[in-house]
Amino acid sequence: MTYTTVPLNLAGPTDQVFSKQQDHQLTQNYYVYLSEAGPALQGTPGTTLYSATVTDGKDRGWHVFNSELYTVSGSLLERVAEGGTRTTIGTVPGTGRCIFDDDGVSMFLTTSGKVYRYERVFSTFIEIVGGGHERPNSVTYLNDQFIYDGFDNRFGVSDVGNGAVIESFNYATAESNPDNTSRVYSFGERLYVMCLTSIETWWNSGDGEPPFQKIDLGLVEKGLGSIYSVSNTDSFMYFFGDDLNIYQLKGSQVNNISNAGITKEINAFNGTNDAIGFCFNLQGQDFYYITFPSGDKSYLYAENTGLWTSMAFGVDGGRHLATSYAYVYGKHLVSDRRNGRVLEWDLDINQDNGAVIQRRRVLPNISGELLGKPGDRLMMKGIDFTMQKGVGIPSGQGEDPIIMVEISLDGSETWNPIQNLRFGRGGEFAKKVRADKMASFYDASVRLTTSDPVFSSLRSAGIDIQLAGW
Repeated sequence: MTYTTVPLNLAGPTDQVFSKQQDHQLTQNYYVYLSEAGPALQGTPGTTLYSATVTDGKDRGWHVFNSELYTVSGSLLERVAEGGTRTTIGTVPGTGRCIFDDDGVSMFLTTSGKVYRYERVFSTFIEIVGGGHERPNSVTYLNDQFIYDGFDNRFGVSDVGNGAVIESFNYATAESNPDNTSRVYSFGERLYVMCLTSIETWWNSGDGEPPFQKIDLGLVEKGLGSIYSVSNTDSFMYFFGDDLNIYQLKGSQVNNISNAGITKEINAFNGTNDAIGFCFNLQGQDFYYITFPSGDKSYLYAENTGLWTSMAFGVDGGRHLATSYAYVYGKHLVSDRRNGRVLEWDLDINQDNGAVIQRRRVLPNISGELLGKPGDRLMMKGIDFTMQKGVGIPSGQGEDPIIMVEISLDGSETWNPIQNLRFGRGGEFAKKVRADKMASFYDASVRLTTSDPVFSSLRSAGIDIQLAGW
């Protein structure tokens, strides 16, 4: 009998649905990269230490102000200069995350109902008391004015050029739903007043007190599930919704971008209102990253493919290190959630600050449907993998790197022993990567794992199979 080589979907997403035997895809510490040659799995960046903290306090948020990085770690606001040198600016009591914005002259931050201002030119950092603020948790800047969330479903607009003062007449109310304002956010010359069950869009008309008007037909019937999840690329806003789905927003058009598997996982978390999100651009592609401290999971959404993958730290599948991000000094920098240190994030780094990065791909289930015969038994004799080869490092772990291949013959319920496939010492570019396996099955799956500190890119796979009767 003749075997047919059938392509497998190697470059796919994380989407672990309820039934393992239906579909249980996982893509961990990879993202789907699109090129003219087609899709491939590219390893996510690794990290190395860029700047240590003074006190190793928990990361509470970052902001880039006048091309310099500012961080709050533990109770300290610090300026991190190019090269990593730190200067302590002041103290921010509490443990809650901080939200920042600036006008190029003053930087304001909010946390736990308090407002602080930093003036770089005068080197002054103070808490604003008596400025008319209604214990805000967020701040944003639009058209020379700072905007803050207020009591109930109100928001306040500062005096022009002075974010420290809000006059009583400069408050407005989001009236579409009886709701509580959670966060204010500016994007695309619009103000988004984000509440618990809905979002209103406003624009700066220049008239009235405050000079903002609600946009007709600008109501979004989705609420905000975490005030720290909001971020944007050049094209879209992203946020975690009150219904435990993740959304993409532009204007007043909202799109649920969650898939069934990720939604299932999120619904099982022990709390979600601490979700943290940020956007970044890598190799010309835009991404939204969201991490759930209470759920101990992190996910990555690729805007151009619409696909989700997972990000993890170490080998146990726990959430990734990053809780803050900035592109500054020509580098991608992320926080270390454990101690507030600044890490450089780079595709040429293949460890997480010295720790192993475990990259894993569980392919879609393999069944008779591949040959147009659903429910029929198949016989396989092997699987070939197309990947970047010859990437071994000069010495130590990764000198002769391996990819661990496991095959399940019962739809991901149990796994056969690992086959270690070598994919090339440095310069061994012609290495063949093949897992030989003679077996019959109705429903099979393949799991690939790498943990060597080398570049990892997976492009395609093909399985040799034939029909084997009932």
